[in-house]
Amino acid sequence: MSCFPRVGVMFLTMVTLSTAVPAEADPVPIRVGGVLLGNHEGVTMNLRSRTRQFSLVAGGAAIGGVWAPGRCEGDCLPGQELSLLARFGGTELNGTVSIDGQSYELGFGDSETAFVDTNFTGRWVAPPFVGRTHATVVSPFTFDGVLSYPASVDSPPSEELFGSGRATLRLSWTTSQVPTGGWQLDTARYKFTESASPVPEPATMLLFASGLVGVAVRRRIQQLRTDH
Repeated sequence: MSCFPRVGVMFLTMVTLSTAVPAEADPVPIRVGGVLLGNHEGVTMNLRSRTRQFSLVAGGAAIGGVWAPGRCEGDCLPGQELSLLARFGGTELNGTVSIDGQSYELGFGDSETAFVDTNFTGRWVAPPFVGRTHATVVSPFTFDGVLSYPASVDSPPSEELFGSGRATLRLSWTTSQVPTGGWQLDTARYKFTESASPVPEPATMLLFASGLVGVAVRRRIQQLRTDH
C-alpha cells in the first residue's frame, strides 16, 4: 500500500474527529486561578478561570469556616508540621459568582443564591527561630470545590472546581502564648498557578492535520526522486 492512501485515511480521520459534534457529557471540572488572602479576622477570595467564563469574588470571617493556619496564634513551635487547611462554604462566604455570562449572589441562604464549598489543603513546617522576629514560609497547596446553583435555576448540575499553587505565610515571633516563645500567623496568601491552556478548537486541529499531510507528501516526493 502506497503512502498516499494512508495519508488520505489519516487526513479524513482527523477532519472527521475535528468537525464531529461531541455527544452531551458530564461537565468538565473547572481549573481556577486567582488568590485567597487571609488573617485572623477574615478571608477574601478572588478566583477566576478562562473555562466557562468563571469568576468568584467573596469574603467571610475566618472563624466561620475551618482555618487551620489561623490557629497558629503564638503557640506554633519551630519544626512543628502544620496544616494549610482552609475550608469555607455555604453561608460562610458572601459575594458574587459568575459562570457562562450569568451572575449569582453567593451565600445568603435563600432560593435565589448560589453556594460554593472551597477546600484548600497542604502542609507546612514552622521555621527555626534565629533571632529574627519575622519569617516567611512558602509551601504548595491543592484546591477543590463545588459550585451549586440557586434552587430557582432548572436543576443544572453542580460544577466541580480544582487548582493548585503556593501558599505564602508571614509569621511573627511572640512570647505571649508559650514560655519559650512561638510563631504567630500574621497573613496568608494562597496564589494559584495559571489556568491550563484551552483545548484546541476544530480549526486548529484541521490546520494540524493539513500540516501532517504536507510533511508526508513532501517525504514521498523526495523518496520517488531518490528511487529514480
